[in-house]
Amino acid sequence: MTDLGRLEQVENISSVWPHETLDFTPWLAKKENMDLLSDAVGISLKFDGREVQVGEQRYQRYADIVAQTIDGSTVLIENQYSTSDDTHLGSLFVYSAGLEYIKGRTVNTVIWIAEDFSEDRLDAIRWVNEHTVDSVVFLAVRVRLVKIGDSPPAPVFEMIDAIERPTKWDRRREDIVWRSGLSEDQRLRLGFWSYYAEQYPDDGVPAGHHRAEVSCWAEGCDVEIRLVLYSGQVGIGFSPGNTEEAFAQLSEREDTIRKNLRVEFENASGWWWYQRRDGDWAKEDRQEIAEWLHRRLGGYRGALTG
Repeated sequence: MTDLGRLEQVENISSVWPHETLDFTPWLAKKENMDLLSDAVGISLKFDGREVQVGEQRYQRYADIVAQTIDGSTVLIENQYSTSDDTHLGSLFVYSAGLEYIKGRTVNTVIWIAEDFSEDRLDAIRWVNEHTVDSVVFLAVRVRLVKIGDSPPAPVFEMIDAIERPTKWDRRREDIVWRSGLSEDQRLRLGFWSYYAEQYPDDGVPAGHHRAEVSCWAEGCDVEIRLVLYSGQVGIGFSPGNTEEAFAQLSEREDTIRKNLRVEFENASGWWWYQRRDGDWAKEDRQEIAEWLHRRLGGYRGALTG
């Protein structure tokens, strides 16, 4: 029988990387080592920056590593020797806020790497994951060194279950993979509709929608109300289709529709009472345009049911 070696853990990772900032972080930033972390968390990570300044110059705040997922979303990676502590826990929030408010980059995934995690710090991460939106996930990853006999030490990353089941991270990973297959236009539309759904959750707009048109309805009516995104323009209108019921409901309420919407009848490619406006819904005018669509949608629904 072949003799087998025994896997042993190296007590202290500083025996290989003496200094966390000067040795470990530069090592992790290399692609082949970032791939090890990618395998642990289950999604491909691409290095984007090391020691990234995230505070005003006088405060000298620097994030260890900033990376990207395959869908282009931002990942903050914070490294720590020894056992997790409150200083590094607080840094996760400070650096995430700095990346957004100073660098203009919203952090969707935070990875905290340490040699060990105390239960109260894991509880803190679980609490954050339970009380934040699904688009933001905090991960705890343990790093250790192992060897067999006199072999060179090998690094091992282990993701600790600090997320409620069914895990936000499982959903987030599926979302990342799905987003990576979208075109740039689809991603922009997805971003707008997701923003709209977050601002106006009762309007019936799905957060995961990436097409140009969204169908909404008024209670008890057969008439479809469509919201649409075009290049530099948005619109809204009734879409009766070919159903007799929808045509009848629109015809019966023509006076109410005219009064509520305060616009003259316009038929645009089969849409009735169509309205439009110009604006950069993907970026600068997102909030204003979302509010405009929300108000118009309320008016269209009221014209059918009021």
